[in-house]
Amino acid sequence: MGHHTPIVSMDTFNQVQRQLKAGNKPSYGKPEIAFAHLITCGHCGCSVIGDSKQQGRYIYYRCTHFKQKCPDKYIREEKLTEQFEAMVRSFTVTEEQYQWMVAGLKDINAMKDQELADRREFLNAEIQRISNRLSQLYEDKLDGVIDSAFYQKKATEGQERLQDLQANLERLQEASKKQMELGLLILEFAKDAYPLFSFVSHPEKARLLKIVLLKCCLKDGILTPTYKKPFDVLVEGAKYNYPQGNSKRRSRVYRPLPTPPKT
Repeated sequence: MGHHTPIVSMDTFNQVQRQLKAGNKPSYGKPEIAFAHLITCGHCGCSVIGDSKQQGRYIYYRCTHFKQKCPDKYIREEKLTEQFEAMVRSFTVTEEQYQWMVAGLKDINAMKDQELADRREFLNAEIQRISNRLSQLYEDKLDGVIDSAFYQKKATEGQERLQDLQANLERLQEASKKQMELGLLILEFAKDAYPLFSFVSHPEKARLLKIVLLKCCLKDGILTPTYKKPFDVLVEGAKYNYPQGNSKRRSRVYRPLPTPPKT
């Protein structure tokens, strides 16, 4: 009781936090092969690499053909970007959905808070019991009931147990707050993901994709993503369970999206 699997790793937490802070800072400079090392070939599993043509004006991607000569031809970076936009949009939530999920997260957090409170009560009682035993041991040593060697052995064991209990208590006191912060950050990221992705440069798009994608395969010109947790849950939930604004079932095939209007 009181032990819960984090909804997202601390590494992902830090990456998302940095991306949110840097999202409104477009970068400029020499064109990069932004999506290198992000895609694998759906035919052979080798990496998909990029080539820059006409001093970076055009960028094409293809399989390395390390294992075999795969049938896919070159694909333009713009075509990949359109499909990546659809992936990001698939877990991006509206303001209404964001508020709905935040309310649900708070309800879940309240239940976890009660579990943590029960666990804290148990740990405090155990700490008090160990402290009382250590005090009694000391009294027994002074009264000659036990010798110094026995006292030292039991006192050392008791102090180690006491330190473990106190460390567990300190972790529990931060657990509920940290989980709530992680959950809210992921939801904030999901709300801002598509607008952010549409705005930033291609290298920044790639960094954002590395946060959410476990892997991504390219076959016959179609990208097939595998999402990291909890983004896989957001994608599935977006198809069925969200309130108004996202109720239409989405296709599993990612099609190009219209370019969002400029503001």
